[in-house]
Amino acid sequence: MPWFSTFSPYGNGNMHHLAPKNSSTKIETDLLNFKNEKVGVGRTRFRNSAGGRIVVMGMSVTGNLSASLSNYRRGRLIQDLVMWAGAQNLVFVQDQPRIFCILNLPQNPNDNNIAGIVTLINLCSDTCKSVKLQIPKEWLDSIATTYLDADGRWKEAAYEFIGGTVLIKHSLPLYHPLYLRFMREKH
Repeated sequence: MPWFSTFSPYGNGNMHHLAPKNSSTKIETDLLNFKNEKVGVGRTRFRNSAGGRIVVMGMSVTGNLSASLSNYRRGRLIQDLVMWAGAQNLVFVQDQPRIFCILNLPQNPNDNNIAGIVTLINLCSDTCKSVKLQIPKEWLDSIATTYLDADGRWKEAAYEFIGGTVLIKHSLPLYHPLYLRFMREKH
């Protein structure tokens, strides 16, 4: 079995040989085989001549069913690289890999004062007492957060801003979604 077959056992993912030539290119990850031997470059990042930030992965994600693509460590690496590249309106859960996060942005941000609605779903059998979210910088100073209760009413959420994050002080049991609405103006 070739080494690249270990990436996607069903053969539906593609590996690409990365050969960074510029000394300013930072190698973020190496590809390792099952013997923990380096067999190639997995991810790189660099700034192009126009000042843009570029991230290159040596693998395809379309049609790839490999669980290794979405494991906790790789997911964190991808989050870090996306943040480094300067993504806007990025929301994700910090330090809790089993909480699924979905961000819905308004179709026309000028129509109302909703910055976004975040859905959190705990996929761990243990109930978590709180969730720390990385949120866009522009949300930090002028955001009020509400949650959707069981009766379908938006109520003031218990939360606290900590640095560039917001700590949501609501318990999150297994498979019970928590819907959070982030408003641009405090009420």
